[in-house]
Amino acid sequence: MRMALIGPRGSGKSTVSQLLTERLRYPLSSTDELVESVMGAPISQIVESKGWPAFRAGETQCLRQIINDEAPNVIVDCGGGIIESEINHDLLAQLDCVVFLNAKPETLVKRLTGEMDQRPSLTKSGDELAEMKQICSRRLPLYQQIADLEVKTTFLRPDEIASIIISSLNMIEG
Repeated sequence: MRMALIGPRGSGKSTVSQLLTERLRYPLSSTDELVESVMGAPISQIVESKGWPAFRAGETQCLRQIINDEAPNVIVDCGGGIIESEINHDLLAQLDCVVFLNAKPETLVKRLTGEMDQRPSLTKSGDELAEMKQICSRRLPLYQQIADLEVKTTFLRPDEIASIIISSLNMIEG
């Protein structure tokens, strides 16, 4: 099973993908970590020095690398904006399952408390909740269009989310 987790910042992609890796014994690939490794800098520095378009191009290159690896099993922890590029829609469609982790903007901001200044701003509004609402409203149709499965994570613990995904996969495969 080749699966990707998509969703906004704070939706639980990194935590849940790690739990899925442990439970399913699949290798994990993080597009953000690969971009940082390939581009030789943290995302915030990449965005600051080269801009979002350069980061997005690196993200597509890394996603393509993961897809072309053709490993029979992999969990891909995608950056929140991976769906910003239409090329990535086609790449993600090559996987067996794309899971959208969805949460309310208020929940996302709460989960990211203390981390927001480590992440590059997406809108430069200065208001974290307003920024999150704006991003979520713009991206929601894209996430839903690409996803094979949507899990609403607002009131769930990461272990519950992982269990829901595994149960859903068993139903799909069975």
